[in-house]
Amino acid sequence: VADAPDVNSLAALSVSNGLSYGLIIPGDNSSEITTTVTNAGNVVLDTELVGDNMCVDYPTCAGYTIGVGYQEFSMSTFTYGTGTDLTTLNNRIEFNLSKSTVYPSDSLKDFYWRLGLPALQDYGDYTGKNYMYAVNDNI
Repeated sequence: VADAPDVNSLAALSVSNGLSYGLIIPGDNSSEITTTVTNAGNVVLDTELVGDNMCVDYPTCAGYTIGVGYQEFSMSTFTYGTGTDLTTLNNRIEFNLSKSTVYPSDSLKDFYWRLGLPALQDYGDYTGKNYMYAVNDNI
């Protein structure tokens, strides 16, 4: 059809909630936290995950710090030590989150998260940021 409208691709997502691991004793790990990702665009999505170190004085991190790799994630429930370590480099995840054909979107998938603390970690209220980016699955 010569006059068909052109629709650009939009890779967009929405995440249900932030992560709050709560109080964890050094040498232990958190309960599992679930975040639900919704495809808010019009293409099949993969994601890229990246995070910052967590610290008691974020974002300066001049005080006590927990390395980003102590956070683990998975696309299914897991026990700490068997998930994928979060890194400070973009990590592409083959998420294959289908595009929705209705509004609001009904295309959802869950990510599962845990945090483990080294046995000699200092007590504190640690804060950091994780980033989840929408990536067109076809690229």
